[in-house]
Amino acid sequence: MITAVKAFEDNIKLFLKEAEIHSYTYQEVNGFKDCSGLSVKDNWFANDKSECESVLFHVFTEESKVEGFLQHAGSFNEEQPTKNAIHAVVVNLDKII
Repeated sequence: MITAVKAFEDNIKLFLKEAEIHSYTYQEVNGFKDCSGLSVKDNWFANDKSECESVLFHVFTEESKVEGFLQHAGSFNEEQPTKNAIHAVVVNLDKII
């Protein structure tokens, strides 16, 4: 699964293509962060709750292709001047029907 702010949607699609991952699903979702535990200094929105337009991708692919995507996303994240990033999680499946 991959999630990020909507602004990164085209980047994610490019990284999937470069990793030779051609089948996936995605949808627009509302990202949410509860900032009530942050100080006003750390929460520059000065709001307890923050929502943003995000995307969520579901990908089922071979393990060999996953590493290519993760390398692209990791390099992209390192270059970001903001705290926004592409987040990805790899879940191994025991059975698929």
